[in-house]
Amino acid sequence: MKNHIGRTLLVLILFIHSLTSLASSQSKYTPLIRQVRGWASEKILSKGDQFLQNKEEDKALVMYMLVCSRTNDRMTDEELTDCSLANLKVGDIFYARGNYINALENYQEGLKLSETSASKAHLSLIYKNIGNVYCMFKDYGKGFDYYKKAYQIRPKNDNELTFRILANLFGVCINRKDLEGAKKYRQLLFAAPRPNLPIDQFFLSFSTALMASQEARYAKSNKILVNLADFCTRNKLPPTYICSAYAELYSNYQNLGDIDQAKHYISLCIDHAEQEKMLHYIPETLRDMAQIQRKTGNATLAQQYERQYLSLMDSIYNSQRFNVVKNQQFMYEVDKTDKEITRLHQEEEIHRQNARLYQLLFLVSILAIVLVSMLLFYVVRQKRDLEASYRKLYDINRSHVETGEKKAPRATNLLKEDQKQLLLDGIRRVMEETDEYCQPEFTVATLAKLIDSNERYVSMVVNDHFGKSFTEVLNDYRIKKACERLTTNNAKYAQLTIAAIGQSVGYKSQTTFVKQFRKCTGLTPSVYQKFVAEDRRNKETGA
Repeated sequence: MKNHIGRTLLVLILFIHSLTSLASSQSKYTPLIRQVRGWASEKILSKGDQFLQNKEEDKALVMYMLVCSRTNDRMTDEELTDCSLANLKVGDIFYARGNYINALENYQEGLKLSETSASKAHLSLIYKNIGNVYCMFKDYGKGFDYYKKAYQIRPKNDNELTFRILANLFGVCINRKDLEGAKKYRQLLFAAPRPNLPIDQFFLSFSTALMASQEARYAKSNKILVNLADFCTRNKLPPTYICSAYAELYSNYQNLGDIDQAKHYISLCIDHAEQEKMLHYIPETLRDMAQIQRKTGNATLAQQYERQYLSLMDSIYNSQRFNVVKNQQFMYEVDKTDKEITRLHQEEEIHRQNARLYQLLFLVSILAIVLVSMLLFYVVRQKRDLEASYRKLYDINRSHVETGEKKAPRATNLLKEDQKQLLLDGIRRVMEETDEYCQPEFTVATLAKLIDSNERYVSMVVNDHFGKSFTEVLNDYRIKKACERLTTNNAKYAQLTIAAIGQSVGYKSQTTFVKQFRKCTGLTPSVYQKFVAEDRRNKETGA
């Protein structure tokens, strides 16, 4: 009985939603959908291809999605092939827009349809594209497996697809440090028939350079890379290709210990990336330049590049957030169009259910109001209690930041009191009067070197005085510094994101920063920042 009532309520709720959204679900592509809905799938796919060639991606996507919506259990082999191809094309558009999850979902749907069909058309290409998605998420193991499947079932007469799959297999082996595998697929790559295009010529030479670098034959690799940089300019290849050559050059010269040449090519890489507005290519080069400057003793320049790196990472974060918002609008339009296609298929069925469902409308409305009211009451009360708990934790942590937290020292028999005090003074000087501990590579060895002692004695004094391990003490100082920077009005830190604040105190990973912040304070950085903002507003208003 309960299941029957539940099913009835669900159907009614869906019907109510369909009635209230009937007018709003009309998308700007509705006239186009109505125009082509009676066409054969093959003709609709062809129309989508025309839109794609004219750079009307949104309209092309609508055409392909319309074919995808025709998937059912009674399809002929030709219909299976058309729906598989439509899912492949939808996935390609999502992939080009950076929507890798949506791309993977469509590739997987296309994979199932292609494997079901007798012809198994497009199966090799779908496997390759699924491998591309996994590699974008650094899952090179799965990416390699899909590329290998794609290579095994590829059409033997498709030279271009064969070349692309072999190139991807070689690249994955390089990323996995599988030198033998890289050699194997490079040999197959050179032996395979291929299109004689500048990009293909670039990759063949670049693969030779990468192999030479992996085998520590840097002179040979550098000679090829210098020629490739000139080749990119002469053939007007996309800017990412010449930057790839420069990046490998400065990496090679770093390995050779030739810092001047490393600086030269990393500067070229930075200049070219900035000139071409390759925003996502610049941060790693700035960070590498900072490391080179620090190794050569140029601390001032190193700090300058580190500041540029942090500032740019913050800028990229904001740009990515903007892109997410833009992408959400695009996905909204896609979802709206998809619903319109589905609605057109289900319109007649909905009208037949109207009479029966209207009878339950009033009852469900009352029930929904009661349930929502109860839920809101519970949520408001829980939120109020949670806010109070967070405020207590925040006040405690602000007190610790302002006054500091002292631990009672414990005695040790291995050092004299004056020796312990001397070491403790040195430790405090470094940890309280400098920002050295904000460097990502800061360790107990670094601290020992700064105060002219050894790791064992430093660890002993830290453990005895603070009652914690060096790592725990380091995290305490870093989180305390992060709290100060989240609280400060200093323009240098006030505009930084939480991720950038974490990096400025030595955390390479935002996840690690948030975890340690919560461990030390009981709050997340965002909640802490919220209370800081509330305190500022209260001070400004005199509350």
